[in-house]
Amino acid sequence: MSKCLLNVIMSLGMIFSFLGRVSGQEKTILNVVYEFKHVRDLANPEPPYVADMVLSLAKNTSRYTTIYVYNNNKPALLAQQEQLQSTASSSATTVVGGLGLLVNNGGVFLREETLKDLKEQALTQYTFLGNKTYLLNSKIPDINWKITKDKKELGGYSCQKALGDYAGRTYEAWFTTDLPFQNGPWKLGGLPGLILEARDLKEEVQFILKEITRNTDPEETTETFQLYPQLAIPVNAKELNRLEHSFIKDPIGVLNAVFPDTQVAIMNMEDPGNRSLDKIEEYNPLELD
Repeated sequence: MSKCLLNVIMSLGMIFSFLGRVSGQEKTILNVVYEFKHVRDLANPEPPYVADMVLSLAKNTSRYTTIYVYNNNKPALLAQQEQLQSTASSSATTVVGGLGLLVNNGGVFLREETLKDLKEQALTQYTFLGNKTYLLNSKIPDINWKITKDKKELGGYSCQKALGDYAGRTYEAWFTTDLPFQNGPWKLGGLPGLILEARDLKEEVQFILKEITRNTDPEETTETFQLYPQLAIPVNAKELNRLEHSFIKDPIGVLNAVFPDTQVAIMNMEDPGNRSLDKIEEYNPLELD
């Protein structure tokens, strides 16, 4: 066998192995919506960045992403869009020259997707920054939780409080054993039930339950919404933190560096008439270490 052919076979094997790892073919059981709040700028804590996030849960896998991305990628919606496109005789979307930058009152909108495989203890994170998608493969954090006797009700479920340290922050989490998923929003999990609420003790990062729905779409799984996951740029945690820092702090500057002759149009999802975007003075990352 020639060396060239051997290299091709090895490369294909790596691609198929990669695709097998990030694809969650399990049917979604529950969708949990959280309101995510993050004080991105310690010099100007108000308003914080706020986004609704969806945690899609299966038996052994999960996907966590923004409700904006989730709603635009649901199988039922995509099928409906394809039908409309096939029956439309002469409709088209015109885009005026330039780049659109989605923001809200707390800063630039961040498109991220976090996938967990509990059997393999694997965590896969896709982050779209500017015009590129980055891939971070790591292990699910092993958080040493201390379960307390404190209890309260959230969304009709009896919850118990736990305290744990992750990435330089101490989190207070409320979990319920009524939903037996050892999972939670973002990278949090590892308790004897689903985390319905979590916040760091400084209240700079918060995940607040909004709703829980049982999935009824037989086509919905917890696999990635990435169309071409194999094209994402692999990075390590340090590189991703640096890239996120640069983009969140000055997204227009990052886009102008890539597209120097292109105008950037700010589109505020909370206040469409607001075309301004303040630069962050004292960036406060989610993961401090």
